Amino acid sequence: MKIYTSYFDNWKALVAKKVIVVSITSRKPWGFTDMPVLSSLAPNLACRNAPPNRFLETYKKEVLEKSNPYLVYETLKTISASNDNADIALCDFFKPSNYNYRRQVAMWLEQHLAIHVEEFPVSPPSSDFKIREKRTGTGEIG
Repeated sequence: MKIYTSYFDNWKALVAKKVIVVSITSRKPWGFTDMPVLSSLAPNLACRNAPPNRFLETYKKEVLEKSNPYLVYETLKTISASNDNADIALCDFFKPSNYNYRRQVAMWLEQHLAIHVEEFPVSPPSSDFKIREKRTGTGEIG
């Protein structure tokens, strides 16, 4: 099993490569009923209330430092095993950047588990299908 990070709008490329999309938000996007969710890695209220320039620092302190990387890895192995040992992509709503929290999760797993977690290559955007996050906190297909 290989672990990637990505974002929900890249789902077509992920599915085409038989990579299992795992949400690391507090829920899965609307319309994706079978998607596993690791809400323990989702930003909590302290993160959401942090000023933008302190978000990642707060995320590390309030989420990653309180999580067990070995338990996360075992959970991912279980998800992979139940899907023919497929690769996994930890996904959120944000476009690729070294400054989003999914890349913080990748660095945290790399540091604790001595594994490599890369960003899944971005496929060309599709104009006919986008996943957006509603202000109410639920995802929508548009």
